[in-house]
Amino acid sequence: MKFKDALKHSIKTLGSSDFIEEHRKEDPAMVKYFSLLADINREGFLTENSQAGKRTFGKHYQDGTPFVISERAYLAGYMEADKAVEFVKRMSIKTDKVVMFIAICGDTTHIPAALDIPVTITEKAGKTDITTHQSTALPESVDAIQRSRVKLNKNDSAVMLFCYDTHWNRNAAGPHGLFTEVLKILKSIQTKCIHPLHRSSPQPLPASSSVESHFISMSRDFVQ
Repeated sequence: MKFKDALKHSIKTLGSSDFIEEHRKEDPAMVKYFSLLADINREGFLTENSQAGKRTFGKHYQDGTPFVISERAYLAGYMEADKAVEFVKRMSIKTDKVVMFIAICGDTTHIPAALDIPVTITEKAGKTDITTHQSTALPESVDAIQRSRVKLNKNDSAVMLFCYDTHWNRNAAGPHGLFTEVLKILKSIQTKCIHPLHRSSPQPLPASSSVESHFISMSRDFVQ
């Protein structure tokens, strides 16, 4: 599907009784966030995966040892490139959340998992294990699978973003939660901006400038 059609499909799915009942069995705590996720999709963020930032207490089923599972709320998905530029800028300036552009690379590229961003940890018997984590890059084959899940054409120009909360166990739907602030920022983006990725003609580098400083200066042009 084209991006706008994939958004419509996602919104419809999040409101589907079959989808809700299926996830009520798998992760009942997440179901209450579906309406908020649907609103985020309505504002142009095609969500592929998410978690809400909850804390879970339990005991190991074999030895009874207590454990605590802590989450960072996160959102992963696709956004049109023009909107993504403004979204990343505003989220980074106006909130304490982190937004990353996820680069797509060849399947043979080595992506060390040890350098991933931890988003879920388990604490047990004085030891902390990373349960789930997010890479800053994805192989083409994985990106293709994720696009397939959200019915997005594999050649669509939308870019992948990963947003996460800097605080552990902060409710994503709370006043300063990730989902709340993502929706607020998306709604604040009124107009389509033109950014360096989509300029109609190449912009020459200043003679005395490095490539790095050139892109830094371009970034400053968008700070309002």
